Amino acid sequence: MSKKRTNRARAAARGTAADSARVALAGGESLGDDVKLKGVMPETMAESISRSAGVAAFSFKSAFILAGAVLLGTVVIPYAASLAGAPVNITVMVALPLLIAAALAGTRYFVDTDRGLCRGALITFAVAWAASLLVCWLVLYQGVMPF
Repeated sequence: MSKKRTNRARAAARGTAADSARVALAGGESLGDDVKLKGVMPETMAESISRSAGVAAFSFKSAFILAGAVLLGTVVIPYAASLAGAPVNITVMVALPLLIAAALAGTRYFVDTDRGLCRGALITFAVAWAASLLVCWLVLYQGVMPF
């Protein structure tokens, strides 16, 4: 007679934020094994919080996308352009604000919410692009941080 084995993932999650029994303590109801977590809370709780606050929370996926855009705009593209003979500060000035703005607008309106391309996404893109362009100009050309 064999002893029934528990799922290794469930045993590893016991007592952590991913434990469905622990998540149930916050809402008081019993959550099943098919609960989808968004960050450290159930997806339904994240949706109700975003509806009441009016702003969607950043997910881990959107944070990784933003970090990838920053890495791409500050390291990968300038390095590839420097191999071709272009100056690094110009390629950072062109690539980084565009990638940050696109990643921010894309994650806010396509990944974290299902609103898609709308006026808010375009406004977010424009404001993020202008702000990051200003910061890049201050850092690269006004001597805040010499490269």
